[in-house]
Amino acid sequence: MNSEYLDNKICMHKFRSGYEPVLKEIFDLLGASLFFFVNSMINNRQQAEDIVAESFTKLWRQRETFVELNNIKAYLYVITRNACLDYLKHIKRKKFFA
Repeated sequence: MNSEYLDNKICMHKFRSGYEPVLKEIFDLLGASLFFFVNSMINNRQQAEDIVAESFTKLWRQRETFVELNNIKAYLYVITRNACLDYLKHIKRKKFFA
């Protein structure tokens, strides 16, 4: 086993246990790219920030289910994409019925 593997294992154990500084590290690592991903889909800066924040809130609520950082990254991208699609559907419906 290499030290990177052990560091990841320790980090994930802390995350699953509710150690909030690890969540901040994950946000620092993925937050900006996630924001750009969301903003490119919906073209609304404020809503993109809200979607990213809500995604990290959902991640925190589900933290006990994750084993590796790659799982977290995939989860975040899937739920933010789904939130963007829901937002775009909402906007389309809103315009249709306005």
